[in-house]
Amino acid sequence: MSKKASNLNHLRQVKGIDSKNPIPSQFWDGLSESEKESMAKAIEEANEEYSNYDEWDEMNEEFYSHLRERFDKGPDEIGPRLWKSYQNKLIPMQLMVIPAGRQHDGEKVVQWFHTIVEDLHNGDCNGEYALITESDLLEKYNINFNN
Repeated sequence: MSKKASNLNHLRQVKGIDSKNPIPSQFWDGLSESEKESMAKAIEEANEEYSNYDEWDEMNEEFYSHLRERFDKGPDEIGPRLWKSYQNKLIPMQLMVIPAGRQHDGEKVVQWFHTIVEDLHNGDCNGEYALITESDLLEKYNINFNN
């Protein structure tokens, strides 16, 4: 048996994986040496790809242009999220509001927002996050985001 196939055999025994049986013996034992080596090679390639994988893409204009072209949508339909920051005139507090999307609640479509509030009077690092609806934003902070 080749070293790669032997390593794959070893994978079946590691950290209780065999008890979950991800590669059933009936399947594994039915594979030829060539198939076992191919599987080991695929795992090796996947591990190599994963180790070099950059999981973050910058969502720049090129990114959005590609999506608009792919889905035949306009800039008003696909583009960066526009967020707004607010400074309270009476209380030393800042608020950042980021649109989170729309969802149907059974009766109507509801707009949701991510909010981050900072108390500037405190002076230390602080903040409070909430996911709220458009009506909550208006009721709690007296902010109509879409105006």
